[in-house]
Amino acid sequence: MTSTARSHPSDSSSRPNLPLYQPLTHKLNPGAEHALRNLSTTHSLNDLKRRLQTAVTHLTEITGDLNDQYQIRKAGHEKQKARQAARAKELDSSQKSDTVDDEGDRRIEDAWREVDDWTGKLELGTRNVIDVRARVEDGETALRQLNTNINQQGRTQPTQSTLGASQHRSRPRRARNANDDDSDNDNNPPSYENQEQEEEEEQQNMHTGPSPLATYKTTLTTSSTTYASLSLKDRYASHNDYIGFRKILHDARHPNDDTPLPHAST
Repeated sequence: MTSTARSHPSDSSSRPNLPLYQPLTHKLNPGAEHALRNLSTTHSLNDLKRRLQTAVTHLTEITGDLNDQYQIRKAGHEKQKARQAARAKELDSSQKSDTVDDEGDRRIEDAWREVDDWTGKLELGTRNVIDVRARVEDGETALRQLNTNINQQGRTQPTQSTLGASQHRSRPRRARNANDDDSDNDNNPPSYENQEQEEEEEQQNMHTGPSPLATYKTTLTTSSTTYASLSLKDRYASHNDYIGFRKILHDARHPNDDTPLPHAST
């Protein structure tokens, strides 16, 4: 008997195959316009933004705890050195004490290099999350711009009154045709009047200008390019999450002194 293994499709294989994108040829109908206007509501990015905020919070807390633990270890080492120095003074064995102190100093220096290295990685991670948050906000801005464009285009679309006017403009032509020879009309009834009207309505319903997708991509690309051109100072110095990160780090590294917090741009 042949055994069949239960398959567990991956995320990529379980995704539906989307049809190829076809450029927009006609104006959006009211249903499509309504769906686009509600896109930011039906597919809200609030959950993603909450997760990004949680990530920043965890990165900041880990950075503070890491440097707090180092300061505790360093303070313990300093106390141990003080006790060894006092004991060496009493026993007149400074040479032995210096050897022990040197080993302890090397361990503390190694610990500092490791802590400082991880702190740099955590700071870079915080900046990356801030960058992603900016990307998300750019996407929301692009959607709002898209909705604005749709509303503006909707005000210029033909209404029933304008369509009626176009129909009325074609009636004189039909009246003149009615004055033609009756025998000709009976044998060859005119058909171009309705065709002309349909072509006019078709022309009015044709989409002109960039498609909604192109508008969204253009707005998003422009925002991304602008953000990428900013200096590190402009990106992070005034960002509340980065300011909070730097404050936690400063407090952890200066637990017992009044060293002023440097500006975030430094």
